[in-house]
Amino acid sequence: MSTFGGLIEEIPGISVDRFDGENLKSSLFFLSHCHTDHMQGLIYQTDFVKKLLAQNQYLYCSPISKKILEYKLHRFGPEADFIKTIDGVSPIIVEYNVENKTEYLKVTSISAGHCPGSVMFLFEIKKISVLYTGDFRFDSKDLSKFKPLHDFVDGKMIPKKFDNIYLDTTFFNPNNDFFPSRQDCVREICKVASDWISKDNNNIVILECSAHYGPEYLFIELSNALKLRIHVKDKVYKSYTFFPELSKCVTDDPNATPIHACMEKNFRRFYVLQCRPKVKDESIITIIPSVWRWRYKDVKKNICEWEAINKRFYTCYSCHSSFSELKNFIEYFKPSKLYPCVVPINANFDDFKNTLNEILINSEEATNNFTGFNMKPLKFKPLDDAKKKTFKNFWINKSTYDAAERSHYERLYKVASRKILECNDSKKIITTKVQDFVPGNLPTKSSSKKSKENKNKADKKNKYLKNAENDVATDKKEVLNQESRVSGCSEDPARGSLANEVAKAREHIKKGLQCLNNISDDSTVPTQDLMGRLTLLEKDNRELHSTVKKLNKHIVDLEAAIKKLEVTVNGKGSAPEPHLAVCPAKPASAAAAAADDDDDLDLFGADSEGEDAEAAKIREERLAAYAAKKSKKPAVIAKSSIVLDVKPWDDETDMKEMEALVRKISCDGLLWGAAKLVPLAYKIHKLQISCVVEDDKVSVDWLTEEIEKHEDFVQSVDIAAFNKI
Repeated sequence: MSTFGGLIEEIPGISVDRFDGENLKSSLFFLSHCHTDHMQGLIYQTDFVKKLLAQNQYLYCSPISKKILEYKLHRFGPEADFIKTIDGVSPIIVEYNVENKTEYLKVTSISAGHCPGSVMFLFEIKKISVLYTGDFRFDSKDLSKFKPLHDFVDGKMIPKKFDNIYLDTTFFNPNNDFFPSRQDCVREICKVASDWISKDNNNIVILECSAHYGPEYLFIELSNALKLRIHVKDKVYKSYTFFPELSKCVTDDPNATPIHACMEKNFRRFYVLQCRPKVKDESIITIIPSVWRWRYKDVKKNICEWEAINKRFYTCYSCHSSFSELKNFIEYFKPSKLYPCVVPINANFDDFKNTLNEILINSEEATNNFTGFNMKPLKFKPLDDAKKKTFKNFWINKSTYDAAERSHYERLYKVASRKILECNDSKKIITTKVQDFVPGNLPTKSSSKKSKENKNKADKKNKYLKNAENDVATDKKEVLNQESRVSGCSEDPARGSLANEVAKAREHIKKGLQCLNNISDDSTVPTQDLMGRLTLLEKDNRELHSTVKKLNKHIVDLEAAIKKLEVTVNGKGSAPEPHLAVCPAKPASAAAAAADDDDDLDLFGADSEGEDAEAAKIREERLAAYAAKKSKKPAVIAKSSIVLDVKPWDDETDMKEMEALVRKISCDGLLWGAAKLVPLAYKIHKLQISCVVEDDKVSVDWLTEEIEKHEDFVQSVDIAAFNKI
């Protein structure tokens, strides 16, 4: 998202891609492309348009952008005369006033390759040359093809010298070093879509695109490759019809194609396919052309991947330049200054600035300047102490620290022993013992073995230290004996030097003993640490045993209570057995009489035979009463609770009025609930409002369409929650 403030520092009086605040004081305006973050103050706000009409000023853009603006502003023909076009074939000279002076500005537009109608602007005035890239994507191999950005000198084409480049730094991060070309991504998408559609005539492909304008290149190439149109959102279909190449590739009929780019990505959580809800989920795959999933990944190895569980196919499709492409762009043109038009909120500003300056320094004839910002204040998140430490080398594990500690003490031993041996002019066992004391690289072992070995090492250290101290003491006695013998000799010229040597020897021996004592004290630390840990483990073990005993006791009590309850239920609570009564047999005379009348039995008589009129009347009355009672029983009404996210166009939208307009939508079966404002970014809030609808009376699609009709306030509507009542 653009964070550019709109003002060009080198050329006062003009504004680019920002049309509110201080920019209203400018007298010349430019629009690079029709994305919302570059149109603040232009859409659904009347101040800017009124200013242009009142002061006879103009907004300059590409012909395609003008068509989109006419549709968005609902101004066509003469009503849109304040919008002027720059065709990109040749530069234009624009006259404008700044500080009561008339100036002439040379403007050249260059295709930016970002979305339909996106252009870069080259501004030239009084030996000042400034390039504004807007959002752009280019191939490093095509830099020499930008002829307007080159000068012809002696028949050769050389890059222009820019005083400043206002650069699209959306992905200016080493983690985004490489992006594949859009052609490679489209080939992968065409292959996956073609294979899926050919498997079954009922299969559907959903393209999940984030922006309203931007994936048009993908639509055209995919439609031409598969010979199928693409069903797109109603919001963009009308604007697409203005362009012949696009109008042949898209449709507004959901049943005319198996490829759909008609849904907001949030709807996929609640619907199978919004425009065709009867399509089964098993028949759908979703293709997501986006670059955000590929940050911190090596895209050179693989530019696409499957998420098999949800049947989602991701491909690294970018409409912005990568870090390496931006770096090549800077090194090719070698500008005097750079202005980043996009500084991510989560980025560290110092790192961002230092990376830019480093590239500038490495470029020939470039200065180490980094301009200030005339954008709105941004809050950059500073690195905390924990993150700062990750950029330095620390000993972060015990094995590395212990190895360094052993190496340090080894050097101390060698220095002490060497000095002592030099004083006595003899080779002692200290050096050998020091080398034996220092262990080499040990293989990885279990914790129990390590604890035993550490204990053995500590014992060996103490033993070696005692031997070393004895050896040093012996050396000290020998030196003292030599000193006493020397003191008894007659004076000679060498006596003073010998006394000095003896004094030095004493000092070296003293230092050596102190060093050994210090090391001996340090050697006990691992043992003490080990004993402390063992004590803690024993304490935890005792506590664990007591806890287990308590649990066992509770289990025994619980089993006893259960048995007692079972006995009580079986003894008292059981239901009494029913009393069996024997039915008396019929008299024999009656049976004989029945046997005599067998000839008169009608086996095929009607069910109603023998039923009197009064009994039939009673039966009919009962049936009628039951039917009437059943008809009066109320039917079950299916209802749903829905939470809607209503997003405004910008931070200047009147949210209270927008809420009032939403609540004005009413019908039978719709009941509005509570609402609140939820912050998004850049001081923009969205309206989150709840409602209850009767499923048979209110359609969710109808409700969202009714809300989106308020185009002056509502940018989009998403379903945040959907629950059946």
